[in-house]
Amino acid sequence: MKQEIYKDKALSQLFSREETCPVSELLNKQIMQKVYRAQKRREIRNLCIAGTISLLMLAGLFVTLKYYLNVDFSIVFQDVIKKPDNFLLPDLFPVLFISVIVCCLLWIDYHMRKKWLRT
Repeated sequence: MKQEIYKDKALSQLFSREETCPVSELLNKQIMQKVYRAQKRREIRNLCIAGTISLLMLAGLFVTLKYYLNVDFSIVFQDVIKKPDNFLLPDLFPVLFISVIVCCLLWIDYHMRKKWLRT
């Protein structure tokens, strides 16, 4: 314990004797650019993680409703989704309808996170 105290005192005396030189403006600018790039990467990574988790939650909800609770989406959404008679791929229409809803929810989620989580 005493040796650590003596080392700390010796280091503090050594650093107090050293002359400090100001950091050049170019070096300071480069350091700040690295900090801003790292911050931007963290923001993008966090948005990707939030988006991925949101999509996984929606997929989990769909799988749970479809396979474990045996919900038939064609019956549930029969009033909302009316298939046109001349549609080429009739099975694709419900998928497109749900994907538009999911995209709108993800867009709202992104803007809410951007607005309220920015500090």
